Amino acid sequence: MMNYYEQINELRIAEERLESLIEKKEMLKSRIMKVTSQMKDIVVTGGGSSDKMVNYVIAIEGIDRKIEEVTEEIRILKKGITAMEDIFNNYKDDGIERRVFDLIYIKHKKATEAAYLIPCDVRTIYRYKKKIENKIIAKSENCHKMS
Repeated sequence: MMNYYEQINELRIAEERLESLIEKKEMLKSRIMKVTSQMKDIVVTGGGSSDKMVNYVIAIEGIDRKIEEVTEEIRILKKGITAMEDIFNNYKDDGIERRVFDLIYIKHKKATEAAYLIPCDVRTIYRYKKKIENKIIAKSENCHKMS
């Protein structure tokens, strides 16, 4: 499971990719509008399709599929980030679970490092880590059901 900052970075990258795809789609649409028929002196037969309009439409359909995929990726990342933020903000005290959450998912420490910093046994870290991951999954599923 990615930590909070990794998810934020992935979200930023996905949003940039989406913006780029939308710009590419708009560019292709503008090219479609510029395509006009012209008389040619020489008639060419055979050799496959040279119809630019068809090629642009096919390219736009491919971009539309990619836009859908990236949009879904963004939705999932936002759901995970929101779940982590909700869980972190709902901790009432500075107990072990919150400290494990902070060290593992925010500061991206290893379990052994977290155990040393808290201090506690590594097995305790793994137990809390599993508990936190279950909360994140449950919170993400609740966000999914609500949207």
